Amino acid sequence: MKYRELSKFQIRAEITLMLQKLDSLEEMSREQQLKYLAKLSSISDNAYVVETLLKELAKADYKKGQIITVFLQELTTLEQVSDTLWKYIKSPESSDDVRDLSGIILKNLGDTTDPEEFLSYLENPREVVDKETKKLLEITSVNPEAQIDFLDFLFSLPEAEQANLVNSLQEDYSSESLINVIIPAFESRQIPHMDEHFIKILGETRSPKAAAALQDFIEYSNDEALNKKAKVSLNKLKLAGVQIPDPNAPEEAGEITRISSLYEFHTNIPDGLGNQAIIVSRK
Repeated sequence: MKYRELSKFQIRAEITLMLQKLDSLEEMSREQQLKYLAKLSSISDNAYVVETLLKELAKADYKKGQIITVFLQELTTLEQVSDTLWKYIKSPESSDDVRDLSGIILKNLGDTTDPEEFLSYLENPREVVDKETKKLLEITSVNPEAQIDFLDFLFSLPEAEQANLVNSLQEDYSSESLINVIIPAFESRQIPHMDEHFIKILGETRSPKAAAALQDFIEYSNDEALNKKAKVSLNKLKLAGVQIPDPNAPEEAGEITRISSLYEFHTNIPDGLGNQAIIVSRK
């Protein structure tokens, strides 16, 4: 890489203009993220780039702060920013948004502090947790990694806490966001003790996606008791006016296909039983 020798004034000006451009967008695409990361990475004075981004973070709103967070996680190390970010977290002058984003950067750079300690510095931790959860639920429809992260977290909880988490999400978030995690959790069969609970929730979502999941379960499950409950939930959806998808119709393209293009395909040699994995990626 050919590094650019810029003065501190030029670095500040470039970062300010960059953040203004990105802040005006509804959402930063992966392509834009990589483009601007490459520009920042090409500046020889990395220390001043990081220093400038940290100063911008301290006065940023949540939207701009998220952009800065992405850049800092790629451009710096924990040792380089730890003291400053902890200063922001502990400062009474910092907003909860800045404290939250500082904690996210620290965690992603390898800080092992107990999350409860981060929360203890927030004035309104419930609001911050709700904001992060809502964001996670929204992006699970287009980001499989976020979906997997959520499922890993759900599966790692004790059984009682799994039910508490799902109940809490059902109370606080829209059905459309909720089904992005409920359906894969249900279809994964990793926590069968939650199946009855998932079936009940799917019957209350008023979503065609939920109807399709229930149809599949009824067709392939041998559990008569759960099949009856799944049929009840499916009938609830029908009575609510939900359009029940034709199981023989081709599946509609997901939202991710509208914002990305096909990238790489990978597969392996079939094993002795004929099993073969196929990985399809998009960018």
